[in-house]
Amino acid sequence: MAAAGGSGPLVLLALLLAAAAARLYRAGEDPLTVLAAGSVRQALLNSSAAWVVQFYSSSCGHCIAFAPTWRALAWDVKDWESAIRVGVLDCGEEENYETCKEYGIHYYPTFRCFIFFVNLYSAGADRELRTVRQMMIDFLQNHSQELRPPACPPLDPVLSSEITSLFDKNSHHYTAIVFESNDSYVGREVMYDL
Repeated sequence: MAAAGGSGPLVLLALLLAAAAARLYRAGEDPLTVLAAGSVRQALLNSSAAWVVQFYSSSCGHCIAFAPTWRALAWDVKDWESAIRVGVLDCGEEENYETCKEYGIHYYPTFRCFIFFVNLYSAGADRELRTVRQMMIDFLQNHSQELRPPACPPLDPVLSSEITSLFDKNSHHYTAIVFESNDSYVGREVMYDL
């Protein structure tokens, strides 16, 4: 009897941890969209913004450990929502199995970027916040004007010969010029943050 009574707190702790893991992301609390099998296609294909989606399993240790980073990314790029949105889909939920299989998800967490109105995606790479943020910018920049989300500003650099034309004396707008190396993301990040 004493042995059974001693394991009760451990069982309760395990159940509490499992319940917490099942809710890695909370709709309305986290600045991201919690997708499900019934909503993912409509959200991705009927959106005027691009998407970056994390496919995860609520019981996956790597996913649980990565959740704070993904949440931080969503908060960090919250103002970019009109150009690119952040979403999650729990492949550990039975109703999402087929959807995850259709998108070729075999490991967790996996990221996919989706361009608006098109059923094409590219796979994500590194899991660092800065790397995923830069991947989002590259994804938006590397699409033609026709495939770029309407709220996405052109991200191409300005030639030095074009700089003087930016200072139109009749303009009532502020102009900021960022001089940076070719591998820098500062200027493009500032454009989305404004």
